[in-house]
Amino acid sequence: RITPNDEVDMDVAAGDVDTISDLTQGHEMISIEGIIVTTSDENTFEQSDGSTGSVSNIVLGDETGSVTVTLWNDASSEVYDLTKKQTIQVNNADVRVDDETNNIELHLSEEGCIEEIDEDISFSPNQERIETVGEGDVATLKGTVSVVEDINEFDRDDGSSGRVQNIEVEDNSGAIRAALWGEATRPDLEPGTKVALVNAEIDVTS
Repeated sequence: RITPNDEVDMDVAAGDVDTISDLTQGHEMISIEGIIVTTSDENTFEQSDGSTGSVSNIVLGDETGSVTVTLWNDASSEVYDLTKKQTIQVNNADVRVDDETNNIELHLSEEGCIEEIDEDISFSPNQERIETVGEGDVATLKGTVSVVEDINEFDRDDGSSGRVQNIEVEDNSGAIRAALWGEATRPDLEPGTKVALVNAEIDVTS
């Protein structure tokens, strides 16, 4: 489980801990600090050898940007010990580049770990205008909620339950529908609320 660790030494040698904007392909076994922006539910899948694997995601932010952290197998359940706005240090993560979006991601497996830290880390997402995004983009959009639909619960193929909520967000350039999955759903969300959709994956549907 994720527990506060008062013994974490934050005076790490240069190169051991990078800011998010410094992450590049080829970084391995790195440690990085940030504030949790969003979390996802844990999902299971069938691996190539027939065994069951699991995966979850968090979005980590700092003053330089944000990055998706993917937690694999034994590490994936740690997402349930994490909450939005919690400051953490991710240890022994590898940088990967998403084949579809070409965005930098961090991947954490059994060799890695996450520790809660007592640090003041700020995050202010850089926004894009809704009219400028297209299919396949990963973008941060700020706007006003114009439509809020009910949260729907469903059963996955593996028997676990999930939930999804559809909303519409608009800025002065246009409007876009957004699907909020798992922990991102908001039962208290109302039209007129100002929101930021951080690291949203843009998909065009008919």
